Amino acid sequence: RDADARRMLAERENVRFLPGFKIPKGLLITSDPAEAISSADIVVVVVPMRSIVENLARIKDLLPDRAILVSGVKGLDIRTGKRVSQIVEEALGERVGGGFATISGPNLALEVAAREPTTTVVASSDRHVAERVQRVFTAPWFRSYTSGDVVGVELAGALKNIVALGAGMSDGLGFGSNARASLMTRGLAEITRLGVAAGADPLTFGGLAGVGDLVATCSSAR
Repeated sequence: RDADARRMLAERENVRFLPGFKIPKGLLITSDPAEAISSADIVVVVVPMRSIVENLARIKDLLPDRAILVSGVKGLDIRTGKRVSQIVEEALGERVGGGFATISGPNLALEVAAREPTTTVVASSDRHVAERVQRVFTAPWFRSYTSGDVVGVELAGALKNIVALGAGMSDGLGFGSNARASLMTRGLAEITRLGVAAGADPLTFGGLAGVGDLVATCSSAR
């Protein structure tokens, strides 16, 4: 929103979501999609799942021909059950000339902003796209791994939230670590079975995008 962009530009801080962390001076802040992406090599979309179609429509005619589109969105369409990559294919099609990747893992925003050790998974059906995004999403405190399993990484990022809700309810009822661990473990088994039925690699769910993100989400107090 224009008001949010103006405030962040003035204060160099995202007070709403990341209070206490200054935005680097070299980072452009704008609410104008054209200004943000017209010359970008990699375009990262990180929006609520409920607004992804609307946001993709806004950038459809602005994407540079060879830009890679990276999704940081975790979720499934509430009406159709479609994954983000499927929605991107329908909404943008050949407009994504540089390829598509999704990034997911135990990436709690406050810890990333604080430069605490973090890992993530970059998944793409094109290995070269995944490796290029991996190089960009790399820092001394932030390590990226690559995967070719877009289906598995997307489903892991979406479905772990259901298990996390159950873990929160368990904690709220006063149950202990046994109950939470049981929910997480059996929940992961169900996520894996669903993922395999959808064509995912079962090993994905035992990695960072699966068990890693599940543990972080279910155990975090933030």
